[in-house]
Amino acid sequence: MDGVLTYDGRGNVTGNSLSNLQDIVYDTRNLPLQMVTGITADTVYYGYDDAGLRTRKEVNGEKTWYLYDPAGRELGTFKMVPEVGAIKLKSYNLQGNGGSIGRVDVNYTRTGPFINEGDTTYGYTRNDAANYYIKDHLGSVRATMQRANTIFAEDTYPFGASSQRYEDGGTAPQRFDFTGKERDRESGLHYFGARNYDSDLGIWYGVDPLADKYPGLSPYNYCINNPVNYLDPDGMIVVIKDSTIQALHDVRYNEKNPDGTAKNKKYVEQYNQLNASDIVYNVVSAPLPIGKLGEFTTTDGKEITIKLDMADGATILGSLSHEFVHGQQFEGGRLELRKSDGNWWTTGQNWDIEAEAFEKQQSKEPWFTPGNRANTDYFLNRLGYPNGKPVTPIYGKKREVIRGPSGFFVIQKRK
Repeated sequence: MDGVLTYDGRGNVTGNSLSNLQDIVYDTRNLPLQMVTGITADTVYYGYDDAGLRTRKEVNGEKTWYLYDPAGRELGTFKMVPEVGAIKLKSYNLQGNGGSIGRVDVNYTRTGPFINEGDTTYGYTRNDAANYYIKDHLGSVRATMQRANTIFAEDTYPFGASSQRYEDGGTAPQRFDFTGKERDRESGLHYFGARNYDSDLGIWYGVDPLADKYPGLSPYNYCINNPVNYLDPDGMIVVIKDSTIQALHDVRYNEKNPDGTAKNKKYVEQYNQLNASDIVYNVVSAPLPIGKLGEFTTTDGKEITIKLDMADGATILGSLSHEFVHGQQFEGGRLELRKSDGNWWTTGQNWDIEAEAFEKQQSKEPWFTPGNRANTDYFLNRLGYPNGKPVTPIYGKKREVIRGPSGFFVIQKRK
């Protein structure tokens, strides 16, 4: 693609003649501050907070401000509304099932001017229009419904380029599509957070901030060039989903009772809690020692790896639920980890923590198997809990910190 893309000295794309993008300027964090877009050469400006989240966008003089929750998820946007003469809420997102399920577009109608302390402002009526998303397994918005009408529908090629797109406008243009990310209409790029993504070319516009962790891959590749099975939630960390585990999860997560409620309620609650966290959980399959079906480990406390041994498929979801309990314990500051070979581990030495995980695993969910029951009863009996049932509450006593073999030691207790 010689002559099509231009770069700066840090590897950021500064121009793309195919998309009429030029003069892209980046800050010291390699986040774009401005770019010239389109054949009319309009200049677009962006602003960010200390965490690198986009907080402002200005296109043709129209400014948009973004509001986020503590986990970095967009809550809504604000704009200057001419009909009102003030900055007002323009949209807010609807959350559920571990992610965004829709958005509400807010529209205003002027009802007449009035004077307020010398300034002319306007009375108005507000109308909120709810839009609901239909997503695929990657989180891409395949259709948007407003009342009984389809206002947006799209089929895409694997890397996100649109193959067929229908849009009647609704109450506002469609902002989110491929993997649920915002597509900037002014540039055609998807905003992922750490980087911008070009779905037409299937590349990032910046070097991977974690490129040194993947030396065999191009720092511009998207999801190891396998976008059907892999996800990249923020343009920085690749979450690899084992296809077998994913298929089992999808079935259990989406199973419903006749009344429409979740059939596996506890499992859904576990997954939703961890999926909404600012900690990344990577679920992968890996061979483990005999008798061990799952493993929960981390190198920095910000990215967790859950390993499951697929050799025993009959208990795979029980094992995953067990490790999800450890995630909940970790999120709540109740799980102590020990260090070995540069990793933090939960190794079974915090017996009450393991007992809680086995008790949750022992639930009467449909995915429960006799193998789980036997493992749980054996473990709880070792703890002095006859027939797998504790005689005293697990947290009714002070937990001991048990020091294991040489090389294991407590290095952090989350606050």
